Amino acid sequence: MVGKWSKAVLVNNPNVDKIIPLEDKEWIRPTNNLFNKFKKILSLRKCTYDSIYFLDGDIWIQGLLFLIKSKKRVGFYKGRKSLFLTKKIKSNKDTMYLANYFSSLVKNTKSVENKITKMELYLTDEERKKAANFLKSNKINSKHKVIGICVGGASNPGTTGPLKKWGLDKYESLIERLLKGLNTKVIIFGGKKDMGLIKIKHENLLDLSGKIPLRDSCAIIGKCNLFITHDTGPMHIAGALNVPMVAIFGPTSPIIFAPQNKNSIILHKKKLKCVPCLEWGNFADCKDHKCMRLIRVADVLLAIKKLHRIGLS
Repeated sequence: MVGKWSKAVLVNNPNVDKIIPLEDKEWIRPTNNLFNKFKKILSLRKCTYDSIYFLDGDIWIQGLLFLIKSKKRVGFYKGRKSLFLTKKIKSNKDTMYLANYFSSLVKNTKSVENKITKMELYLTDEERKKAANFLKSNKINSKHKVIGICVGGASNPGTTGPLKKWGLDKYESLIERLLKGLNTKVIIFGGKKDMGLIKIKHENLLDLSGKIPLRDSCAIIGKCNLFITHDTGPMHIAGALNVPMVAIFGPTSPIIFAPQNKNSIILHKKKLKCVPCLEWGNFADCKDHKCMRLIRVADVLLAIKKLHRIGLS
C-alpha cells in the first residue's frame, strides 16, 4: 500500500506482486472521507494477509488497517502509538540509513528473508530507450556531459521541508557556471510546483519541471552523468540509479537520508551545533538558515571536480 503520488517508483519492482494505491489527502488526515477509507478496508478484507508491516507510525492508519485480516502487524515501537501492533520493533532511527531502518522490520521478525542491501529503482528497456530518444530529440548525445539538477521539491502530501532547499540564487549561479563548460547540457527536474523557478534561458538548458511523468523523469535522470540537488525525492531516485551526485544537506541528517552509492559527495556543515534540526517531520524554528547558507557555489564546483566527471572552464 502506497500513496498515489509515489506509487510510480514501485512499478516493475520484481519484489512487489501488487501495488495498492491510496488517495494521499484522505490517508494523511484522519477525518477525511471516512466512507472511502472504510470502503477500501472492506475491499482489502477480501484477502487474508500473513503479515502487515507498518513503515508509517501513524496510529490512525494502524487503527484502520487493524480491521484487515492479518495475524501479524509489525511496526516500530513508539509508545502509545504502537497500540495496534502485535510485534513492536525497537530500533535507533537516528543512527541508520533510512532504507536499512525500514528493512530492519523484516530482519527483526525473522518471518521472511531480508535481501535488501541498497535502494533500487527498476526501469524497463522500453523506458530507457524512450529516455535515449527524448535526449536525442533535444540534440543531446553521448558527446555531451549531461547534468541533472533539482532546485525545488522537498515536499510531499504529508510534509513540507522548505528549510531543506538550497537558495535559488545559488542554483542559478551554479547553472550559469556549469553552462560555460564544453559540451555541457543542464536538465532541470521537478514537479508542477517547481515550474518556472529557474529564470535562465539558454540553448543548453532544458527545464522539465512539471512537464513529464515521474517514470520518464526517472529514466532521464538515469542517463545523466551527474546529478546535483538537496535532500529531495529526485536525490533518492538518482541514488537508486547509481548516478554520480553532489547532495547538499542542511537541517536533515546525511546519516539517515543521504545516498549510499560510493560515487556521491555529501556537502554538510556538520560542525554546526544546530544540525540536524529535523526530527521526523518537524523542523526547528530557524531564522538564519545558516546550515545551507554557508554552503557556497564554489563548494559544489569543487565537489564536482572531485568526482572527475566534468571539466569546468
